[in-house]
Amino acid sequence: MQIPHLTAEEVCHYVDSRDVARMLLVAATHPQAPGEIFNCCGPERTSGKDFIQAVQSIVPGIEVQTGFPWSMAQGGVVYFDMSKARQLLAYEPWYGVLDSLKNIKAWIDAGGLEKEPGAPEDQAYGSGVAEAG
Repeated sequence: MQIPHLTAEEVCHYVDSRDVARMLLVAATHPQAPGEIFNCCGPERTSGKDFIQAVQSIVPGIEVQTGFPWSMAQGGVVYFDMSKARQLLAYEPWYGVLDSLKNIKAWIDAGGLEKEPGAPEDQAYGSGVAEAG
């Protein structure tokens, strides 16, 4: 599999969709949030090497490659600062890369984007999107 890193040394700051949802709920209800802008990221920065090790701990023996041409850091380092969210909202992310990858693997094993039997066409992945024209 190819991971979203240009190199094994590249460092990115991922965020789990569950943490994004949690932060949106906190910001939507917190009295200090209106009019503010917050960064949302995971609890730690992750190198390509760390990402590879996480994938291989979940799927032993899998071949993992870097070289993804549209990686976030483009071969360098990307850091995000969440101090404002921590200070104003008392928000902390819960899910690291290993947790996220385990969740994605469980979702894939359960069928991922496959259409559920009997589901109407408008509930299939990608449907309902108006074509540009």
